[in-house]
Amino acid sequence: MQTNIYLNGISIEDFQTQLIGKLKTELLSTAPTPPKETQEDFLTVKQVSKLLGVSLVSIHKWKKDGKIKFYRFGTRIRFKRSEILNVEKFGGRK
Repeated sequence: MQTNIYLNGISIEDFQTQLIGKLKTELLSTAPTPPKETQEDFLTVKQVSKLLGVSLVSIHKWKKDGKIKFYRFGTRIRFKRSEILNVEKFGGRK
């Protein structure tokens, strides 16, 4: 069964534009956003030191010895929060 819809006072082009705009808005608002790491997921040496309750020297030593994974962003060193929370095996306090 075919249903015909008649629109008065709006051109087909305007209708298409409005319909497409509404569909895009609806699709974008319901689409799941993939998780992504933000800057908050990375910690500085000072933040790691404070979080684990150890000295900056210990953090640098663990980094140098390869006991703790780090990431370099240009000249800056950062650590993933999720990896740091598993640092008990390095001798840090939880």
